[in-house]
Amino acid sequence: MVNGGIQVIEGPAGSALHDTVTNGGVEVVFHFSQYSTLNNGTEVVWSGAYSTNNLINGFGFELVLGSSYSDQINSGGAQFVVSGGRVSFEHINSGGVQLTPGGFDSEVAVEDQIFAGGGVIVSAGGEDAFSDIFGTEIILSGGNVLGTIIERGGT
Repeated sequence: MVNGGIQVIEGPAGSALHDTVTNGGVEVVFHFSQYSTLNNGTEVVWSGAYSTNNLINGFGFELVLGSSYSDQINSGGAQFVVSGGRVSFEHINSGGVQLTPGGFDSEVAVEDQIFAGGGVIVSAGGEDAFSDIFGTEIILSGGNVLGTIIERGGT
């Protein structure tokens, strides 16, 4: 548990399993993170690292420079995919937000599910592919969408 402190996960043997990051705590992952919960905490998934099956709750924040799979972004939670980061099979629930801002390398979101009240913003250089949108997706100038389905109630 990281409660207002900093935890760094690195090296081939370094992994974070079932961690809880709270009260402004920060977890920096250079290798692997699974089943972590972010409550008013931050997880940074560094380039070459990956995280999976994490919960991002109220005021939780995940910064993805590596890869992230099957996370849940709940009300007040946010996921920011930057600098070549890739996310797949994410669930963005009501009040959760995913941002793929683009930039030097392409950022890609693949096969995400955005539920009613959840949102995704894709800006220049970012890409969303094959997602199901029940909530809201905003594509800014230069953003790319491929094979995404706007489901009933989605925009």
